[in-house]
Amino acid sequence: MVRPQPEACRLVEAAGYGVVELGAHELEGGAGLLDHLDGAHACIFDVAHHVSGDTQAAWRGVVDAVSKRRIVSVLIDGLGKHALVQDGKWALDALVVPYVGAPNRMGDIRLLSGPQYAVFDRAFLSARQKTIADQPARNVLLTFGGTDIKGLTVRTLKALMVESARNYAVRAVIGPGNDEDVVAEIERVAHGMDSVELVHSPSSLAEHMAWADMAVSATGLTKYELALTGTPAVLISIDQAHEDAHRPFENAHTALHLGQADQIGIQEITDAVDSLALNVDKRRRLSARGRELVDGLGAARIAKEVMRIHDA
Repeated sequence: MVRPQPEACRLVEAAGYGVVELGAHELEGGAGLLDHLDGAHACIFDVAHHVSGDTQAAWRGVVDAVSKRRIVSVLIDGLGKHALVQDGKWALDALVVPYVGAPNRMGDIRLLSGPQYAVFDRAFLSARQKTIADQPARNVLLTFGGTDIKGLTVRTLKALMVESARNYAVRAVIGPGNDEDVVAEIERVAHGMDSVELVHSPSSLAEHMAWADMAVSATGLTKYELALTGTPAVLISIDQAHEDAHRPFENAHTALHLGQADQIGIQEITDAVDSLALNVDKRRRLSARGRELVDGLGAARIAKEVMRIHDA
């Protein structure tokens, strides 16, 4: 791993495997990685959160080096402009793009495309047992990514706890990327709201989705976790780019999309949440469609493809 996240390391080690951290310079030509591949049958690269294009050549060199060792190489990529692989000239045995709206062809590379290949922490599979009770929703989860740059947590707290006449119980997730001023403002607004719980930088949202009757969320990757767990949601895009990227997912009808944050007022959030909370049938439809779209078996499907390629 390059700059591995602690939670990723924990999951890998819990599964009985070791973690090796490589510096960016060790990617050049794949030398740093190859030192650790003796006896390996397959190498899976997860660059789904690729940051910039300046390391593209380095990653291509790594893939080429692994391919020359006759090791099965699979790369899990991002979507659209966030994708590392932009053409079919990579020496990959398979490319995984586990998102709605993913391409259906990438040159001659075997392409595993769509949310059926999305990989999740096992905890989310347990949270998948959600049932939609025959009563209005009360437990509402708020989650707006690692950094709430549009102040959506504060605005939604005001929408649900001040403007709404309903008696909600709210868990508001505060992501690790928020600066002190943002956190302080969220805490100030939440102070005195008896049925509001602030959750700081949780390692997983699975237990919170299991608790929630519904959610209000940004249109990031969390929407796939919400779909998997069958959690009905009101989604808000932070800007035009996120709204455009979300459009294919919106067509799957697993959640309600309000639009862009800068074009939405507090009252609109109140009305959307209140309406969905009161509509049991609609929440059941959204929940069912989400679980139809994302079933949590992506890791098994990828493993099966790796073994098929290896045994060919």
